[in-house]
Amino acid sequence: MNIFSTLNHRFFKVMLWIIFITLLGQNAVGQIPNTNNEPERDTLSFIITYDFPQVDVIGRKPFLLNRIPGSANIITEASLKNSKPITGNEMFKKVTGINVIDEDGAGLRANIGMRGLDPDRSRNVLMMEDGVPIALAPYGEPEMYYTPAIDRMKSIEVLKGSGSILYGPQTVGGVINYITNDPPLDPTFALSLRGGDGNYFIGQAGYGTTVDNVGFQLGILHKQADKLGITRFDINDLTAKIGFQISEKSRIGIKLAYYDENSNSTYVGLTQNMYDNEEYFTIIAPNDELDIRRYSANFTHDYFFSDNAFLRTTVYGYTTTRNWLRQDFSRTPISNGTGVVWGDTSVTRGAIYMRNSTANRDRQFEVAGVEPRVH
Repeated sequence: MNIFSTLNHRFFKVMLWIIFITLLGQNAVGQIPNTNNEPERDTLSFIITYDFPQVDVIGRKPFLLNRIPGSANIITEASLKNSKPITGNEMFKKVTGINVIDEDGAGLRANIGMRGLDPDRSRNVLMMEDGVPIALAPYGEPEMYYTPAIDRMKSIEVLKGSGSILYGPQTVGGVINYITNDPPLDPTFALSLRGGDGNYFIGQAGYGTTVDNVGFQLGILHKQADKLGITRFDINDLTAKIGFQISEKSRIGIKLAYYDENSNSTYVGLTQNMYDNEEYFTIIAPNDELDIRRYSANFTHDYFFSDNAFLRTTVYGYTTTRNWLRQDFSRTPISNGTGVVWGDTSVTRGAIYMRNSTANRDRQFEVAGVEPRVH
């Protein structure tokens, strides 16, 4: 078992004290006087009551793009609705400067590179959801074996350049921040069902509303396919967001999520002559199997000093279990093989020889973090 943590115990204790003092003293901070003799506005009250507190890399106002160091793009809600993508790769390929490698045809593993960097498992890009890192271990093993489903996203922020340094590790390539649906003001129910060949099915349902000063959003997603190209998968994805006001100047947002995946992901690929012979949909290692289970929770507290200044403190934690059964193989002749050979043995390194052995690559990662930020 490998466990990576994004902070040491001393720092964790200090941050908890900051949160405690902030919550304890929220009623002791006086209202900043209105020196312009303008009437009091209810904008701040509306924001505190109805906006969901979470970290945005770019923000929700179009003019903010002009203030971002480097370059930035937003994959909008309208664009996602119009495109109805099967995978997130379809949307990322439309963004200038992003190199996307499609691995399984189902978008289960993101391979994204920016600024000419290696796209393998997106290890050079900080991947986040609602402002919280989602890699296995952001500092120790930043590979994207878990990738959020594009089906439940409201929008996606893409940041390249020097501005990305503000948000955490692995930002040499940039930052990608998936944004999920916030609790709506009015009762809203959504249901979507899609199907296709190979037992392909996506079922998604969500409900949210706001009652007084409490808003919530619940979502459930199920995806499956027996053969999407060569990929088989079965995914269950649950999310819940709850936001509420705790005083005239402060609010809290809580997000809980669960993800469970079983798929036939493999590292065995085609040889050059298999590719030349158009053997694209050959399942070479039918017994390879990947299980991923992820639990996550994050808590965000906002305290507003004025209309233009507030302290945002985010506490998050998640655990990811990745168990992978993979058959061993060789690109050269072997003595302990199964007798199963793919490709052309008359060509040097033109064949794949399956070994009579397997490797269990089981890992568990636990991550926790605290981030106070003054805006």
